Amino acid sequence: MTTDELITNKKGRIGHIELNRPKALNALNWNMVQRMHEALGNWELDDSVEAVLVTGTGERAFCAGGDVKSIYWAGKAGDVGRDGTLTADFFRAEYSLNYRIANYPKPYLAYLDGVTMGGGVGISVLGSHRIASEHTVFAMPETGIGFFPDVGGSYFMSRQGPIGLLLALTGQSIDYAATLALGFATHFLPRKYGSELVERLATTGVEGTLEALCKTPPASDQVEELRSLANRCFDCNTLDEVLGRLEHFAAATSGLTTLASEILEKIRQRSPTSVAVAFEQLRRGRSMSLRECLIMEYRISQACMQGHDFYEGIRALLIDKDHAPRWAPETIEGVGPTLIARHFEAMGERDLDLG
Repeated sequence: MTTDELITNKKGRIGHIELNRPKALNALNWNMVQRMHEALGNWELDDSVEAVLVTGTGERAFCAGGDVKSIYWAGKAGDVGRDGTLTADFFRAEYSLNYRIANYPKPYLAYLDGVTMGGGVGISVLGSHRIASEHTVFAMPETGIGFFPDVGGSYFMSRQGPIGLLLALTGQSIDYAATLALGFATHFLPRKYGSELVERLATTGVEGTLEALCKTPPASDQVEELRSLANRCFDCNTLDEVLGRLEHFAAATSGLTTLASEILEKIRQRSPTSVAVAFEQLRRGRSMSLRECLIMEYRISQACMQGHDFYEGIRALLIDKDHAPRWAPETIEGVGPTLIARHFEAMGERDLDLG
């Protein structure tokens, strides 16, 4: 069954999902999320389908995230805070899809060939097999748009320790070698072999295909440098302590001075509310199951829909494109505990139901 935005085919032993919005870097919209749910549900019950493969069309991206512009316009039109609106239903459906992928009873493979960010991380990292190419660029950049590292980020980023916190707060992108080194990807397949992936999986099966095609990745210099800084500056109990340590290293003369300055500047450019909420989100997520994390993230998403910074972040980046967001509060120091706590309040009957 085919749409303009998503192509689903059963081929041999696999079900194949192609994200087909190359001009939008294959960003997920409501229709695509719903169609993925439908395909995965059908193939779960189809004994002739042994595994599922998800790929993106075009050469630039696997999936660059969710279609936040549509959510922006829905929110600006006043569709906030109730079921039946995109600001609520998109995140409910997306997080339910993430949970389905994490618990899928058959091998679920994603080929991360190109930009893999935000929502694209959610439909890949939670699957059983994540295959990077040399063009993979991985990030959770949500604090830059007044949002937070969602789609299970509370779970998989918190379990990376200090470097996961660094990536979550800053939105720092990493290359394919770092993506593999951190375990966000499980296999390495150069793009020139990508065209063989579908055909091999259809006839040979998962293990035989990966054994025949995948290569040994190089070591990652990027992850070692980031981890070195993270272990010194992000292994902290409070956000104030993180910022203090970064300021110390940025002012010192050492091999980490330049990187500390860059990371500190990135944090200062992000939404102060988002940075503070993400710090608390990952702190809580360390001791929570994926199910609990996604329920928490739905609460945070709905608080963001009711707030200021998400709409301001999208305006600055994607609508007016002036890249000059006016955050409120303007500084991390201005984000009080009451504002942070508001993002984690239970929603009663409107809480995310994952069964």
